[in-house]
Amino acid sequence: MKRLLKRKKIFGTFSVVALVFIFGFSTVSLAYNEPYSFNIRSAVTGEAKHKLSNKSTTITASARTIKAETGETLSQTHKYTVTISKGVFTSYSTGRLTTGKSYSKNVGKVAKGTYRVNVTKHTYSDYGINIKGGGRIKQ
Repeated sequence: MKRLLKRKKIFGTFSVVALVFIFGFSTVSLAYNEPYSFNIRSAVTGEAKHKLSNKSTTITASARTIKAETGETLSQTHKYTVTISKGVFTSYSTGRLTTGKSYSKNVGKVAKGTYRVNVTKHTYSDYGINIKGGGRIKQ
């Protein structure tokens, strides 16, 4: 009987330790995971609100081409870039992306600080044609 209780105690303790270990690391691995969004004709600079640590950072992004007046999705594609920047000299970019697709780009380890998201469209379109989208900044 004592042996059975001892086994249950060991199993219970092991289970608690395993759960703490699993959930503890899952929350630590994504300590920062915040969204951003945009609806632009040419470019936008967001407010400085993303407080990042000195860690590896991933920028996710997806966008579609729309008629600004109606919000109707169009089949044409456009190139755009998402950049996070801190001041004048520190920035990290996804490189050129294409509307109609989803991306996840690791930009490496960033310097600690507060960042803003900048989105720039690189292709010409007629007046009233925007790109609308968003993504997340993850650490």
